[in-house]
Amino acid sequence: MMRVSAPFVAMWLAVTSGGPVLAIDFVRQCQPTSDRYAIDQEVLFHKSDPNRREIPYETLQETVLTEKRGYCLAKGRRHEFQARTYRQRIRFTDDGKTVELAVLCEMAAGGLPAHLTCEKEVVTHETKAPESKVDTPGAAGGPQWTQDGSVMRLEAHGSSRRFVYAIPRPALLASGIKPGDTVFEGRREGGKYRGTAYIFTETCGRVGYPVAGDVASDERSVTVTGQVPVHGAGCRITEYRQERLVFDLIDH
Repeated sequence: MMRVSAPFVAMWLAVTSGGPVLAIDFVRQCQPTSDRYAIDQEVLFHKSDPNRREIPYETLQETVLTEKRGYCLAKGRRHEFQARTYRQRIRFTDDGKTVELAVLCEMAAGGLPAHLTCEKEVVTHETKAPESKVDTPGAAGGPQWTQDGSVMRLEAHGSSRRFVYAIPRPALLASGIKPGDTVFEGRREGGKYRGTAYIFTETCGRVGYPVAGDVASDERSVTVTGQVPVHGAGCRITEYRQERLVFDLIDH
């Protein structure tokens, strides 16, 4: 569950098997692709401006990259969630010059209380944008991929393979993940990938786990799965959960 970032808090009803419950987890975060600017509460400003003076802008285009809806089962109840990652192209005037840049945004909402763990995630709707060129920096000299709303870069040397973040989705940036951080490293053996995937946790840091999977027949996606360790107090492993990572090519 994502943390609530006020004032992007909204009340909505999540239907559960035991009747409607009130949920308040809603967050929307946007990250410009230029390091000079930031967006907070839909207000664009210079990162270097301590007063955060607003720079008016207009949205020229908005493209949905991924959208997912479904519910989590926990303690016999259904707790609905939805998530959407989208890219905007905006235009504004800065110091007398017209500027256009891309912005990567993420919206997520969920009704799972913080003290519960999602025992099973059921996805009822999932869409991805058709293949298209991403006009954002981070993958100079090579193709770009997406994974769960983030823009990735694939580094290939001989049979070795490594997926790294080119542009992490906003929620990951807020949690401390940086461009260049590794998500997967391993080898390609024919049509198979084998290696180590990584998750990033607040309390236990970077955690690796073994994964393996297949390259699609058209070479435009890679899917790997593995058992992610779940940590309790003192970062002791209490259980494992199945994790599936899908990397989709979006630039060629």
